[in-house]
Amino acid sequence: IRHKINARLLELSVPQLCTIIEQGRSEGCFDVTDAAEAAFFFWHLSSTFAEAQMRTLLDDLPVDDKVRRMVRRAGLVTESLERVLGAEAGTIERPSAQMLELFVRADQDGLCVRAE
Repeated sequence: IRHKINARLLELSVPQLCTIIEQGRSEGCFDVTDAAEAAFFFWHLSSTFAEAQMRTLLDDLPVDDKVRRMVRRAGLVTESLERVLGAEAGTIERPSAQMLELFVRADQDGLCVRAE
């Protein structure tokens, strides 16, 4: 089921991302030769990143360790996405440590719903 859901999300998302990337290319913000391939990689990197961040939330680690790991990953994925798009460094805003800490604390405090 998960594979079918991801396939459908990919099918719906990539054309929208492709449109955004083509617009960025025409405006000179992005430098890609194939917007469809860039959209495909963008979607997969983002999806994998979200999965990794969720696993970190579920790990039995101190809050500070979770936040450090999530901040590090956010920086890496942002740099990777900028490279996929051929965008200048800093084009995509990185999430702040404070914002990520709010997510971690909300999960720790039971404010997030977990599937059983």
